[in-house]
Amino acid sequence: MVGTAAAGILEDKNKYFLDSATRVSFFFEEHAMGADGQLKVPKGQAINKIGHYLHRLDAPYRDFTYRPEVKSLAKSIGMKAPVVLQSMIICKQPRIGGVVTPHRDSTFLHTQPSTATGMSVNNQITHTDFCGFLCLG
Repeated sequence: MVGTAAAGILEDKNKYFLDSATRVSFFFEEHAMGADGQLKVPKGQAINKIGHYLHRLDAPYRDFTYRPEVKSLAKSIGMKAPVVLQSMIICKQPRIGGVVTPHRDSTFLHTQPSTATGMSVNNQITHTDFCGFLCLG
């Protein structure tokens, strides 16, 4: 299943996004689809991000996420008991990729009390760079 910010009913998009908390879900670039709902670019160039449960359901991603070095890095910046809340691959697509505006990811991750801290980890698996987003709090 694939979601997009430009297609479907808002309630369906919100459900798809919320359900991605326990799945590996795919999200299209905003301008990847035409008015007819068909892709305007090849599927591999239409994906904006993949998330948000890679750290549990994808073996290579899980293996990287739970490496002792990642936990050590989190602790080195003051995190006392790091826990991975979500993970994602952000794709930067040529000619179609949207601008990522400045934002605080912790505003999307609700904890009581507010303790979520985001940490970007860059890794090169093949010839393509990806940015895995680990939220550790």
